[in-house]
Amino acid sequence: MGHSTGTGQNSESMKVKYLIMDYDGTLSEGNGIDGELFGLMKRVRLSGTKIIVATGRPKSSLPQLNQLREVTDALVMEEGGIVLIKNEEFIRSNEKWQTYISSLPQGLTYASGEVLLITDEHSLEPLTKRASEMGVEFELQPYKSWYFLTPKGVNKLSSVIYTINRMGEDGPTMFVGDELNDLKLIQWADCSIAVGNANEKVKRESDVVLNGNDGEGIKELLRSLLSDSFRC
Repeated sequence: MGHSTGTGQNSESMKVKYLIMDYDGTLSEGNGIDGELFGLMKRVRLSGTKIIVATGRPKSSLPQLNQLREVTDALVMEEGGIVLIKNEEFIRSNEKWQTYISSLPQGLTYASGEVLLITDEHSLEPLTKRASEMGVEFELQPYKSWYFLTPKGVNKLSSVIYTINRMGEDGPTMFVGDELNDLKLIQWADCSIAVGNANEKVKRESDVVLNGNDGEGIKELLRSLLSDSFRC
């Protein structure tokens, strides 16, 4: 398991170019972000670090969207299906996928955004069977008791890489997450971090485990980045 913030004995401080954070269970318990955390995010950006929030939520269900846009450089939403970089929105989908999610059978449990399809274990098999019958390839990610489906090749990691490429600057990456659908980003980032309330597998895979849960853990991290005391 990773160590708590600041306890690495042989590690060096790192200047993070991209700080990527999950939303639910990481930045927030789900009901929004408090003023102190917004202030810390703003200060980290002013120090030269670019902030990307990567979430399964659609834009319409992100609390405090306008405030969040003010303290981030990009939002990756719908499990990678929608990318928002300042005022530019990119839909990462294809015609086959859009036809699929607009013609799903009745009587099943699911919800869809512009790209993302969310379902439970009971409806998963008929929905994936329908996709196979239509020749539609997809990504499947578990999220607690739900499953996220997106077009093949579209997920949080691929869309974060897409976002960084569009932003046009290279540099060290740091990712903070809590759930199994964050594992690809945990394994990819130069420095991977789990909040204190993270899934145990996520904690085992991470370089660092924060002491605090969700937003309180993020505050702990941001303060250590601002004081140049963070070690990965």
